[in-house]
Amino acid sequence: MMATNKDYKDQPTDASEWTAKEPSAAPYGDLASKYMPYPSEDQLQMTFVVSCIGSVAKSTHRSTQEVYEKMKHANMINDYLFKHYDVLHTESRENLTQELIALLQLKEGGQND
Repeated sequence: MMATNKDYKDQPTDASEWTAKEPSAAPYGDLASKYMPYPSEDQLQMTFVVSCIGSVAKSTHRSTQEVYEKMKHANMINDYLFKHYDVLHTESRENLTQELIALLQLKEGGQND
């Protein structure tokens, strides 16, 4: 079935009308906020922490489970990643990954098992 102009009658015809005044004021209005809600701050932080663990695991050629356990044992997850999320999430992924690896090594006493 092909869409016709009447199917889009409520949609903006000029790109300047698409400027969002608030998060749910996108071209699709409340439909977007209903089906694609913005993630909560907790969800954003959790996603960030998971991605940090994944980046360290990839860079060190270890499993994510192993890196998670090491970071948890070193209290890096709650005492560093969550606690300093506001600053850390603005760093480049490469710099942050190297910083996390160095901190993990420091907290482990420099042991590479």
